Amino acid sequence: MQKRLIIAALLAGVIIISPVASAQTPTPAQVILNAEAERERTISRELSLNLPETSDDPNYPVTFVDPSSKGVEIAIGTQITQNAPSPFILPNLPIGAHTVTFKFTNKEGLVRVLSKQLIIVPKPPIFDQTIKTEVVRPNQVVLSGTALPQSTVMVIVNSSTVNKFSSNQDGKWEFILPEPVEGKNTIIAFVLRNGLISEASKPLTVEYKLFSAEVNPQVQVQEAQNQITQIVERIKTFTQTNPNEFYAIIGGALFIIIILVAVSIRRKMDKKREEKSIADIFGGMSSQKTILDIVSEESNSKGKVVKKKVKAKEKTKPAAKEEKKEKEQIKPALSAKEVATEQKIAEALPNFQKRKVDISSKRVSSETVKKAKKTTKKVKASVITKSTAAQKLKPADTNKSGDSPEAEEPAKKILSKEEFLKQFQTKNEKNDK
Repeated sequence: MQKRLIIAALLAGVIIISPVASAQTPTPAQVILNAEAERERTISRELSLNLPETSDDPNYPVTFVDPSSKGVEIAIGTQITQNAPSPFILPNLPIGAHTVTFKFTNKEGLVRVLSKQLIIVPKPPIFDQTIKTEVVRPNQVVLSGTALPQSTVMVIVNSSTVNKFSSNQDGKWEFILPEPVEGKNTIIAFVLRNGLISEASKPLTVEYKLFSAEVNPQVQVQEAQNQITQIVERIKTFTQTNPNEFYAIIGGALFIIIILVAVSIRRKMDKKREEKSIADIFGGMSSQKTILDIVSEESNSKGKVVKKKVKAKEKTKPAAKEEKKEKEQIKPALSAKEVATEQKIAEALPNFQKRKVDISSKRVSSETVKKAKKTTKKVKASVITKSTAAQKLKPADTNKSGDSPEAEEPAKKILSKEEFLKQFQTKNEKNDK
């Protein structure tokens, strides 16, 4: 049964195919044309001819090979060139159809004649590089370029809209695109001349926007999201393809962060050392006392010692009354001297009279340390001046009263800076106790 079906199908195919084959039988005219085409192909192979059917170059270079080296004759219209060289430059042919005839002798010594049809078409137009590829409404899309002088330029937008206009004598043209479409507009151009059309120009893409990115915030947000997404995808791809390099970068970043933290800690420790050194210079004085207060306390303590010695002298010496009178005469002078010394100290330390120094709560720079040292020297000089004045007045008192050298006050010792600061520190420690 199956064999019968197969045989029936084959017979049906033969019946169907046989009429088609009879319909495709060439006519005598077709046979002549096919023979002529085959002859042209054979002669072209013998001459190794290179000549296209259409070209936009009016001076196209034609190449060939002379098989017998007896010369090739080329005829274009009425112009005939004997022994034409290869390549042969066409003589600036105008736009249109032209017949080029080649006459030569082949290897067998037979004279061959070959006629070829060449159509010169216009060159495609060229868009200017100055055309704006992004235009925002209400600005217009302006197209410009060059083409064949005094020819028709045809512009096609998005393969649908066709616009025609002419170029000037210099071949320049300009055209404002009417009603551009929002988004990307793909534009191509052609040149029409003598019923012939050029090849298409290079496509131009112009993006027409109704709103700029600055005016439309949604566009900005969308672009930012797209950029973030791209960055994340790149990082993810990089970590997957190069895990070792990724971990190396992370380790390097952590190392740099640790170094920066260590430098910051080191700077804070240096500032604390400076503050501690300033506190050591001032002898650990309390936040409620200034240098002026400490100097006045020191002078008052020394005055008490002098008063105790004077009282001892009054008890032991017989001429107590006379000595008391002389002391009263000398005391105003000493008091005036002390007042003058206190005024000098007050003038030398105006900053300490206005406000008190709080080392524990404020950061003091290196310049403040230098100023504090200079101020300490001035205070020491004032104290030494005060003690020197007391020494000059003391001998006069003893000479007038006629006392023995045992009752004289011992000479004041000039203190160095270290001793002066140490003395302040010792007194503050005693007061704290």
